[in-house]
Amino acid sequence: MWPRTGHRGSADRLVRHRPDTPDAAGPGGLRHQKVSPPVIGNSSAPGGCESVAGLDVGADRVRAVIATPDGHVVQAEEWYTRPERGPDAVVDTVLGCAAELVASANRSGARVSAVGVCVQGIVDEGSGVVEHGTALGWSRTPVRAWMEEHIGLPVVVTRDLHAAAVAESCVGAGRLCERFALVSIRSGVEVAELRAGTVVPRAGAGVPDHRAAEQGSAECTCGSHGCPATLVPPRALLRRYAELSGESDIRAWDLPLLAARGDRSAARVWHDAVDALAEALVPVAARVGRLAIGGDAARAGRAILQPLGSALAERLPPRTRPELVVTGLGRGAAGLGAALLAREAQIVGAYAE
Repeated sequence: MWPRTGHRGSADRLVRHRPDTPDAAGPGGLRHQKVSPPVIGNSSAPGGCESVAGLDVGADRVRAVIATPDGHVVQAEEWYTRPERGPDAVVDTVLGCAAELVASANRSGARVSAVGVCVQGIVDEGSGVVEHGTALGWSRTPVRAWMEEHIGLPVVVTRDLHAAAVAESCVGAGRLCERFALVSIRSGVEVAELRAGTVVPRAGAGVPDHRAAEQGSAECTCGSHGCPATLVPPRALLRRYAELSGESDIRAWDLPLLAARGDRSAARVWHDAVDALAEALVPVAARVGRLAIGGDAARAGRAILQPLGSALAERLPPRTRPELVVTGLGRGAAGLGAALLAREAQIVGAYAE
C-alpha cells in the first residue's frame, strides 16, 4: 500500500543511460528519446505561447507531448517505463519525465500551464488517485498530489481510454461529430462515449467485455461463455485460431486476409469475433453518430469496418446506424488527450473562481 502523503521522487532520479550501459532501460540502452510529433494541424508554436503537457504512462513507455490549447502538437518525447523495477521506481520516473518535459518546453518559449496524466486502469478522476494501474503495480497512488507538489503546476489524472477519446473527438476521427464513441480493443473491449467532446460517465458504454454472445465456448473470467473478451482481443483471436487450425505463427490481424484466401478456421474466428463485437456495441452504436475502432484492431482497417458495419446493420434500424471509422491519431492520442483535459480543467477552474 502506498503512503498517502509525502513527497515523491526528484528530477535527479531520472538517470539517463549510455547505449553501452549494462542496465540500460530499453532497446539499444536508451532511456529517453525524442520522437517526431504527429502531424496534427499546425505543429509550430510561437515563442512565449502557452502550452499544455500530456503524459501517457503505459506498461512499456511513457509517451509525452507538448501541445497548444487547441490540440496542435509541438513536441513529442518518450521514456521507457520499466515496471519490473517496482511501482515506486515507476512513480519516480514519471515525476522526473514530467519535470524534464515541462522544463524543456519552458526553455523553448512554450510555457506549460497545466499537465495531464493518463494510465490504463481504474482512476478516481476527482481526486487524481490511481486506484489500480494496470501493469504498473500502482494501487491507490495519489498521482495528482505528488506531481503537483513536484512540478508546481495543476495536474489532471484520467484513464488512457478517456484521454484518447477526447483527442480523437477534438482533432481526430471524431472531429465535428456531436455524438462520438471510441472502441478500444486491446486485452479487452472498452468504449468511451462523448457528447460535444465531453466523456459521458456510465452511459451504458464503459466495458462491454461481458455481454454474453452466442458464439464461442471459451469460459470468461466472469463465468459466462462467449463474452467479447474471449472472442475479440488479439490474444483471444490467436488462441481460438490455434485451437481450430493447430497453427500459432500468425498475427491476429492477418486473420481476415487468411479468411479471404479460403482458410475456414480463420473465417470462423473472424466472423465470431466481429459478430460478438457488434452485439456488444449495439447500445452505444444506437446513440452516436460516429463510432471509431481503435487499439490493436485499428490495424485491420476495412477488414473490420466492413463486416462490423454489416453486423450492426442487421441489429439496428437505418436511422440509428453510426458511421464507422478507424482512429486517426495512433499511439499519441492518449497523451494529447490528457493535455487537452488539463487545459479544460484549467478553464473550468477559472470560471469557478
